[in-house]
Amino acid sequence: MSKQTPNTKVIHANSKLTLEDIEHHATGAAIRFADEANFRLEIARNHDFFRSYVASERDVYGVTSGFGGSSHRSLDPAKTPNLQRNLTRYHRCGVGEFMPSDVGRATVLTRLRSLCNARSGVDFQLLAALKSLSDAGIAPAIPAMGSVGASGDLTPLAYLAAVLQGEHFVFDKNNQLRPAADALRDAGITPLVLKDREGLALMNGTSFMCAIAALSWNRAARLADEACRITGALVEILDARTSPFTELLVDQKPHVGSLRAAAEIRRHIDSSTGRLHPDGKSNNGRGIQDPYSIRCAPQVIGVLYDALEFARTAIETEMNGVSDNPIFIHQEEIVLNGGQFFGGHIALACDTLKSAVASILNLVDRQMALMLDGRYRDILPENLVDETALGVDAPYHHGFKALQITVSALAAEAAKCAMPMGVFSRPTEASNQDVVSMGTIAARDLGTVTSLAADGMSIGLLAMTQAARVRHGGPCARALTTLADISSVAPPLLEDRPMDDAIQATRQLVFERSKNPPHGLL
Repeated sequence: MSKQTPNTKVIHANSKLTLEDIEHHATGAAIRFADEANFRLEIARNHDFFRSYVASERDVYGVTSGFGGSSHRSLDPAKTPNLQRNLTRYHRCGVGEFMPSDVGRATVLTRLRSLCNARSGVDFQLLAALKSLSDAGIAPAIPAMGSVGASGDLTPLAYLAAVLQGEHFVFDKNNQLRPAADALRDAGITPLVLKDREGLALMNGTSFMCAIAALSWNRAARLADEACRITGALVEILDARTSPFTELLVDQKPHVGSLRAAAEIRRHIDSSTGRLHPDGKSNNGRGIQDPYSIRCAPQVIGVLYDALEFARTAIETEMNGVSDNPIFIHQEEIVLNGGQFFGGHIALACDTLKSAVASILNLVDRQMALMLDGRYRDILPENLVDETALGVDAPYHHGFKALQITVSALAAEAAKCAMPMGVFSRPTEASNQDVVSMGTIAARDLGTVTSLAADGMSIGLLAMTQAARVRHGGPCARALTTLADISSVAPPLLEDRPMDDAIQATRQLVFERSKNPPHGLL
C-alpha cells in the first residue's frame, strides 16, 4: 500500500461540499471549520435544546425509547448509560472485505458534514473527534455489505462509531490496517465515551453511500472525457467522417450532454482535413456512413454527461443535507421524526450513472472491435500487430487479440452490475423498515461498474495508441498527439508480452490522478 498523497486544499466541513471536495479529502486535503467561533455557538445552542428537551421528560426516539421496531419500549436514560455504545456494537455485523481507505476517509467527511447542520443535538466534542480522525489521516475500516440504505447506513456507520471509541480497525495515514486503539493512541486521540444520542447521530444517515457515490462520480466524469478522447483518436486513425460531431448536426436534437460530447470529440479531431462529405459521396469506398460506434458516439457519451449533472445535484444535496432522525430544530424548539435517512435519491443517481457508464464501456468494446475485426485492413494490420517492425515474424505474434477479450469480459460484467438496485426494496427489521432504498448497494455497484470501465477504457487507450503507431502509410500524428501521455507509460507492443502492468499503469495515470494514490478508488 502506498502513502497518502499530500493535498494542500482546505475543505470547510460546515460549508457546502462538492463532489470534487470529497475526492480532494480522500487524497489528503485538510478539514477546517469556517467561522468556527459562531459555528461552535450554533452547535452548542442545538445541543442545549436537545438536553433541555430530554430533561423536560418528553419522549425522544433512541434516547427514551428503543430503536427501530423496538421503539415501543420506554427507557430511562439515567439507567441506561451504555445504550449508545450498545447500539454501535450490535450493528457491527457487516460482512465482506473492507472498503478501500479512501471510502473510509470520505465517510468521515460526509458524516461530519451532515452533523454540522446543527440538527442532531450533539455537542462540538463529537464534531472535533471526527475532525481529529481526518487530521491524523485515519480511515475506519468498513465492511462492504450490510446496509439496505433505509435508516441510513446503520451497519457501515457503526464501524465509524466504533473507531471513535477506540474499537475495531482502521487504515492509518500510511494506509496500513491497524487496531483502532493503537492508531488513536499514536495520533494522540482520546477515545470517546458516547453520551446523549451520539451513537445514533453517527449512524443514522446516508453518509457511507454518499461517500461511495461521490468517489465513483468523480471517476465516471473522467470516463466520459476519456471516451471522447478515444473516439476522437479513432476518427483520426480510421479517417472517419467528422459530420456526426458538428455542432450544426447535434444541435438539431440539443441534449446538453450530446452537445458537450461532440465538442469534446472535436477537440481531438483535425478539423482541417475536410471529411464532412456534405454531398453524400462515399469515403474510401466504404459507403456514405460510418458504423454506429463512431457516428453515434455523441449520443452515447452524451447520456453519461447528462446523467452526471443529474447525479451531481442528487448526491451533493444528499450529503449536504440532514439525514438524521429525529431532527432537533432549536430555533423553533421542535423535534421532528421522519425519514430523512432514506437513500432513494442516491439509489436513483447511482442506478442511472452505472447504466450510462456500462453503455460507455460497451462503446469502447465495439470501437476496439472495429480496429481488430478486419474491415479496416487497408488502414490497420490484423490485431494491431506491428508488421513493419516484426517483418516475417509478424504471424507469430498476436497484438491486441487477447486484450479485446478482456474488454468484452469487462463490458459484460458491467452490464450485469447495471441492473437497477433501487427496485429491490424488501421489508426487514421486524417490518419497521418495510420500504428501503437499497442506495448503499446501488452505490457499491456504481463503484464496481466505474472500476470495470476504468480498466476497460485503459485497454482502449492502449489500443488506440498502438493503432496510431502502426497505421498503414505511417503513424497518425494527430492521434499520437492526443494520446501522448499514454505513450509515455506504455511502450509499443511488438513481440507478444504480458500487458497487465501496462493496463494498470495507464489506469493509474488516467483515472487515479496521482503517482501515489490512496488504498484503491473502489
